[in-house]
Amino acid sequence: MLHTAFLDAVWVDLSLVNGVDNLDIRGSLMQLTFHPFRCDHFPEYAAWFADPVLDRHLGPLDKEWLEAVLDEQEEEGATWAIFRAEEMVAVVGTCFDQECPNHAAITELAVKPALRRHAVGITVLKHLLVLHEQRGIYAHIAFVSIDNLAARRCIERAGFYLHSDNADEHGYLIYLRRSKTDNNEHNPSWPR
Repeated sequence: MLHTAFLDAVWVDLSLVNGVDNLDIRGSLMQLTFHPFRCDHFPEYAAWFADPVLDRHLGPLDKEWLEAVLDEQEEEGATWAIFRAEEMVAVVGTCFDQECPNHAAITELAVKPALRRHAVGITVLKHLLVLHEQRGIYAHIAFVSIDNLAARRCIERAGFYLHSDNADEHGYLIYLRRSKTDNNEHNPSWPR
């Protein structure tokens, strides 16, 4: 389980992952810092939604979203503002399964529109997966809009597989990912 309440920032380093207060993931050309999403991140993030593609897939973004994120309890999930140096480059949200603590859902992944096709999304996902695995989270589920081809390619590159070719009633496809260390014993109802 991620404990975000006491963290100011999380660094993730693929070559050396140890400690909770200063996890570093550097395995790519991009060094990223994961900060718990705060109220002062909202204006910049909201400005990203002027982009029609982002707004269509993740919008609308409003104060209700912000209130929900700020009210998140650490056992429920975490929303991260991801920075490269001083620039916010992505936001990723997760939700934790209370009945099966080694499973999590990725609820959103937004990349700053100007940085699309610069490997930010895949880098963020890989860093998040390492961070989760270090905390015993070995299985993930993500819901991706059937018409969001870029997001589908990104999540597949991160090792997720399409659970079914059929979209749900909202037009989302279910993607799953299990690390090699997850034997699925903790949740036999997890989709196979």
